[in-house]
Amino acid sequence: MGVYLESISEYIYSIGEDKKLKIHDLRKNALVEGKLNFHQKGFKNIELNVGSGALTVLLPDKENKRLFISNRNGQVFIYDIGSVKKN
Repeated sequence: MGVYLESISEYIYSIGEDKKLKIHDLRKNALVEGKLNFHQKGFKNIELNVGSGALTVLLPDKENKRLFISNRNGQVFIYDIGSVKKN
């Protein structure tokens, strides 16, 4: 389980046992509606299923605007949070 607050956009990125990465907008008090990457079609609440095991670590790379996420199965996922686009 992990939480990261990105202070410029005021987004909270969270992971947990439910295998999901969620992006919450503090200003709107709601999940971010938008796109996380170019593979996603259309705009929708950003709540992604990540991997096949419970998520255990969320490590932000503030300089390169990336999130590193790992799970209990030893998988590591890298997300470009600089590409988060709001609807």
